[in-house]
Amino acid sequence: MKTGNFYFVKRGNFCFAVTENWQECTEVVCKKGFKSFSEFLKRLPLTPSKSKFCTIYHEMGHANHELSKNYDKMTNLADAKALGITDVSLTEEFLKDTKSLEKIRKYFRDYATLSPQEFVADTFDMLVAGRKVPKDIMQLYKKYEGPLF
Repeated sequence: MKTGNFYFVKRGNFCFAVTENWQECTEVVCKKGFKSFSEFLKRLPLTPSKSKFCTIYHEMGHANHELSKNYDKMTNLADAKALGITDVSLTEEFLKDTKSLEKIRKYFRDYATLSPQEFVADTFDMLVAGRKVPKDIMQLYKKYEGPLF
């Protein structure tokens, strides 16, 4: 388990990395045309909870979900290819389940339909923010080993 101060840095279109190096965060966001790290955070698309801490909650969801035994099998396909992960069986199953994807789209942004990892992180955001999560969404959340608290 990591400790210390962590900051979020945009890497690519939708990916976020966590770093303890504030200077690295500032350098990366300034190269992307932002005046400061706080300006960068203010311009991020909101996750479903629309909390001012939504990005942090979403990333906390990833950090907690990563402790599950099948986390790598739930990686989005583009990231899996880039990272050399070959077993993405749970993501493939998730993407074929059109009925569940429709339910997810009803309550979340399209980003949550990329993979079980993103779905779980967005659901975790909602739970931590104290938002009501429908029973059918919670069933999917548990199926994909979403962290319970």
